Amino acid sequence: MGRSVPGGKGLFIWQLASGRIAAPAVAARQARDAGLAWVAIKAQNGVGRYNAAKIADYCRAFDGEGVDVWLWGYLYGADVLRRSQALMEANITADVCAELLPAGWIADPEAEYKRPGAADWANTYLTALRAQMPDLSVGLCTYRYPSYHPEFPWRAWLGGANGADFHAPQVYWMGAHNPAAQLLKSVNELKAQRDIPIVPVGAAYTEHGFEPTVAEMDAFHEQVVRLGLPGECWWEWYFATVRRPQFWQAIARHEWPVSVETPKTFSQLDEAARWALVERALKQQGILDAAGVPIAGGA
Repeated sequence: MGRSVPGGKGLFIWQLASGRIAAPAVAARQARDAGLAWVAIKAQNGVGRYNAAKIADYCRAFDGEGVDVWLWGYLYGADVLRRSQALMEANITADVCAELLPAGWIADPEAEYKRPGAADWANTYLTALRAQMPDLSVGLCTYRYPSYHPEFPWRAWLGGANGADFHAPQVYWMGAHNPAAQLLKSVNELKAQRDIPIVPVGAAYTEHGFEPTVAEMDAFHEQVVRLGLPGECWWEWYFATVRRPQFWQAIARHEWPVSVETPKTFSQLDEAARWALVERALKQQGILDAAGVPIAGGA
């Protein structure tokens, strides 16, 4: 099984608590009806599991409605005394994924990974996780701008064979009203770190007086599509379904471009498609003109 990247519209789920999310079957239908292709449910917090009592039921319900389930966890790397706990965190991630069989895993390391020793913790975590789950797709969900966070061990999380398979930057435009510009800046900076797929996370939440407008959410989505990114995600389910229904309505209205998978080999194409490729090649070689007519003395 190859490593995948989440595609289309997704939504993060933080807490599977009563009052924050509907019952599994209801929530799964909500996701399906809103056109969500995937959800990401929190399954780990450091060296402990998260949402453990309910997560399996929600995974089954979303799967049953054709909504892919990704799992995510907040990672610390070490305790408050900077004693590494990265191996324990990797083992918990592997155990959770082996049990629940998600489409993939999203790692969320943030401020704690700015401490001295963080590069070693990242290497330990990724090496141990890849050893146990070599086919597991791993996304890095952290800061939007590497230039603002030079202390973070970007190279350790992204480099080498064990590095993350895709970026999932938290492009939250708190204190501003320019989501499209912030997304473009984030994409450019992250591609400079490592050119892998980018599935950005947009703001669908309220905090410290910040509240995105529907127009801003629309602008974020339109920029994702304009840049040709494979998918997008929003933070977070409770805010979008309970606190601010207009967020949910906006996400549900967003249309995702339908992509048609191109056959990988020439022999898989039908006759018309084969001729189109041949004709294009002959035009490029100067044998046919723009109208498809042979050029006298062409190359």
